[in-house]
Amino acid sequence: MKKLILFLICILTVNSYACFNGDKLFRKNMYISTNEKSNLDQQDFEDVIADVVDIYKPIMKDMGLMLKSFANWNSSQVNARADRKGRIRRIIIFGGIGRHKLVNKDELRLIICHEIGHHIGGAPKASSWASGEGQADYFASTKCLRKVFLKYPIELDLNQVPKNIVQKCENAFEQYKDVQVCVRSSITGLNTAKLFAELNGTTPPDPQMHDPSVVTSTKHRHPLPQCRFDTYSAGANCSISHHTAFSSKDETIGACHEINGHFIGIRPKCWFKAKNNP
Repeated sequence: MKKLILFLICILTVNSYACFNGDKLFRKNMYISTNEKSNLDQQDFEDVIADVVDIYKPIMKDMGLMLKSFANWNSSQVNARADRKGRIRRIIIFGGIGRHKLVNKDELRLIICHEIGHHIGGAPKASSWASGEGQADYFASTKCLRKVFLKYPIELDLNQVPKNIVQKCENAFEQYKDVQVCVRSSITGLNTAKLFAELNGTTPPDPQMHDPSVVTSTKHRHPLPQCRFDTYSAGANCSISHHTAFSSKDETIGACHEINGHFIGIRPKCWFKAKNNP
């Protein structure tokens, strides 16, 4: 009876993001109060959210959508979510996530990009309006983080980065600035996947490894941390321009895809099953 009631709520509540992903970035409940020491303060938290949202507001306006963000610093919940009401698309970032010890500015940027990805991340979709978890991750590193990191660059010491991450990025891109963005996105993805692992009590990702699992159909729920890092890494190494938007119907547009002859930067098979495999 309880499952039936929840199912009916999902059908009746057309703006509910909870209908396909449990309405949470993380599966387990965790809380961090405002009294806890953290890497970010309230001003950092609000500024980072505003910076990313300011980039995407005009982009989404051109798509006929209105992006609204809610930086709920006073909430102790370690989570984030996306939902909608008609053409109004919301992202809500709870303060607990900004106070987690593994979250710095770039990890928060990725989380925001992920939530925006649910709105405009394109195919494959988990519902009529929202991209699934893996696709939102892929959007975050192929499109969103690139825009953010190009606008707010930092100089990385590549000698302090795992060699395989640097080598992959150097193989994917020729220009130094693109290599820097690729490496920064990969490291941010690695750190964020480690955050997921800690919060969900699962094995943390290894940058030297990849998830060997192969799905028989695309999975829209949260992948395991190694699979999520593989997705961030793939997106970071995809050479398709961040100006080329994903299609809401065609999974090959705007993405690195085997059907288009790509072998680098394709979505990992641990969650993605290509519809148009050659």
